[in-house]
Amino acid sequence: SAYTLLWKSILALSSTLDTQLFITTHNAETLRCLEKILIEPENESQRNLIKVYTVAETKNAGFKTYQYSYEGFKDAIENEMEIRG
Repeated sequence: SAYTLLWKSILALSSTLDTQLFITTHNAETLRCLEKILIEPENESQRNLIKVYTVAETKNAGFKTYQYSYEGFKDAIENEMEIRG
């Protein structure tokens, strides 16, 4: 898939240039492809560098931001949970 190649390129470029990137998406397929890349043993070192956030509106506190750990992100993708904000 094009998304898989895109993520591999982004991770390689970011690592090579030692650069922090901020990427936003609402596309579930894109997020599934990221998880597919991160689960590969050769990308294990990237797992703790990737931060995934979602934004949700709550009744009492308004909008809140939630961060997923790699394991939480992986579980959310595997269980097809809504993680797009």
